[in-house]
Amino acid sequence: MNRPRYLTYALSTLLKVVLVSLLSFEGFTQRVDLALHQLPAALDTTTGELTYIQVIDVPNTPASVLFDRARSWCMDTFRSSKSVIDYEDKASGVIAAKPLVYTKSRNGSTAQRVVIDIRCKDGKYRCEVHPYEFTTTTLATPVITPFRDFNLRIIEQIRQKGRVAGWQFAHLQAMDAQFKAFLTSIEAAMKQPGKSEF
Repeated sequence: MNRPRYLTYALSTLLKVVLVSLLSFEGFTQRVDLALHQLPAALDTTTGELTYIQVIDVPNTPASVLFDRARSWCMDTFRSSKSVIDYEDKASGVIAAKPLVYTKSRNGSTAQRVVIDIRCKDGKYRCEVHPYEFTTTTLATPVITPFRDFNLRIIEQIRQKGRVAGWQFAHLQAMDAQFKAFLTSIEAAMKQPGKSEF
């Protein structure tokens, strides 16, 4: 049978697209055996809340200087710090930011809305990072999900079946690494004298 060239090309292209889709779907639906203790330590398996908290001593540094360093960190870390900083009060040493943070994992990317709360006192600060919702950006129609609900589904799957979808665990691991990196980044910024301090 003699097929026109364009038809042969179209069929081979269609076959490639179907094959790639199937391989991507297999990676997307792959399951991972998991126990609750293998989840990030910052995840509360009762409430589904994911909260990272650190209290760091910065000896001989006044609260006002720590506040300025925290504010500088927000301005340097996020593109639009004015829209990200939700609340700031230098007198009480409090900065609350709500940035949109993008996380990439092996099966796509998501955008998380996060609360970063920094409280400064003389010689120390407390930082809390808490994601509260995420948007799947790899789908044609983005899906917004409360992060707590996402975590509770993972916890329930582990309790019932001892396994979760590979993409879910990969995403949770990527977020865990990213938020730990935030804490490390802010610690370095809080311990480093700023340009205006010289």
